[in-house]
Amino acid sequence: REYKYGNEDRPLQPPLQEIYVPLSGQMQSSINQEVVFLDQVDLAIENWLKADNQPMSMLLGSYGTGKTTVTRIVSYKQAELFQNGAIGNSRVPIIFPLRLFPKYNVVDIGGFIVSYLRNFSGLKNMDFDAFQKMNHSGKLLLIFDGFDEMGTRVDRTILKRNFAAVCSLIKTGHEK
Repeated sequence: REYKYGNEDRPLQPPLQEIYVPLSGQMQSSINQEVVFLDQVDLAIENWLKADNQPMSMLLGSYGTGKTTVTRIVSYKQAELFQNGAIGNSRVPIIFPLRLFPKYNVVDIGGFIVSYLRNFSGLKNMDFDAFQKMNHSGKLLLIFDGFDEMGTRVDRTILKRNFAAVCSLIKTGHEK
């Protein structure tokens, strides 16, 4: 919504689609370590989503480089494809803002996911098993935004445990 219409809480801020400048970057293959320059990171992510057998991708960068903005752009486009009934690789995007992890007073990423979905989506009966079933369907695009911010707010041990848990969610999710 913010992408297309702007943020109601910030009426002077134009919609994201009007001010978005595509982010350039580099992509490194996990197979042969080859580095490729990208003119538009969001388009590279969209191409990754279309590819088979690509269970996980990471967008890395320093603070303020546009990672969150790219995730919002990609999420908006994926949601629009899904709502319009696009066949194929369109998915329901869910952005989990990890900067909010401490707010939910949970000890692991599973607890955060459930708490966030209950509060954000209104799914009051959501539990981790239900989330896992949705994840296994292959129709979700899970975006965990803010590992760098989370690292400044939680113990390093918790951060490492949560990163491993996110990786296991991806490995146990639907793979084409």
